[in-house]
Amino acid sequence: MAKSQNKESYNKIFTKLKEHHKWFENSIPLIASENIPSPAVREAVISDFGNRYAEGWPGERVYAGCIYIDEVEFECMKLAKKLYKAKFADVRPISKSCRIFCLFESRRCYVSPIYSSWRSYLTW
Repeated sequence: MAKSQNKESYNKIFTKLKEHHKWFENSIPLIASENIPSPAVREAVISDFGNRYAEGWPGERVYAGCIYIDEVEFECMKLAKKLYKAKFADVRPISKSCRIFCLFESRRCYVSPIYSSWRSYLTW
């Protein structure tokens, strides 16, 4: 009995996930954290990469086992520098909370943060 209840719950949850994805395909997200990632990004996130701690600068990580993540990040930095014609690019912040931390750190280091629509930044 418990097995059939679990299967029923799984089916309900999976159905809701599919309904959500179908609904979201016809949406235009206006919140940065709700951006629709490319298929390549989605594949990377659901791979082992998405479950790894990769804290620190590539090549100087706090945790071991990030050699391939480091190589991917270095390549992404290279692409970002080329795309934006920049001398430096950091592709590590993956969420708004990570970006907020970067902005707090930039203030501590006396570097102006980039413009953001988050109202709290405007009070500094």
